[in-house]
Amino acid sequence: MGKYLRKRHGFRHFDFEGRRLIEYLPDGVTPDEEAFGQLKREGRDVVITWGFVPDTQLSAVRALNGFGFRWIWFDGDRAVALREYLSLGRLRSDWDRQLAKIQTHIDPIIASLAPVVVNTFDVSGQRRPLEHVARDVLS
Repeated sequence: MGKYLRKRHGFRHFDFEGRRLIEYLPDGVTPDEEAFGQLKREGRDVVITWGFVPDTQLSAVRALNGFGFRWIWFDGDRAVALREYLSLGRLRSDWDRQLAKIQTHIDPIIASLAPVVVNTFDVSGQRRPLEHVARDVLS
């Protein structure tokens, strides 16, 4: 979704899966008020994706939220997500470990940030087309 929003709708995309925010910033710029303020002054929409490493970048997410960026949480039925995760040949034990991180570290923070929640699956449990999800984000 992050790549799609960048390519089709001009969002700035930070992919935190295995990377840190500082890797996206120009040399000498730290992930602080200067960097986030610059993004805000540019009026840039930012999408952060973090897959299954959600606990590693919470300070950056909180900071972006503090600058007034709109906060959207891509979510879906977790049983459906598990089915898709396993269909990719991934291990159930990895899912269980990551879900525990989400439940203990992320779910409480998500609630406090009051995000717009966008469901990535339809009622039948199939992944929604990217343009349909993007329409929800942009509305």
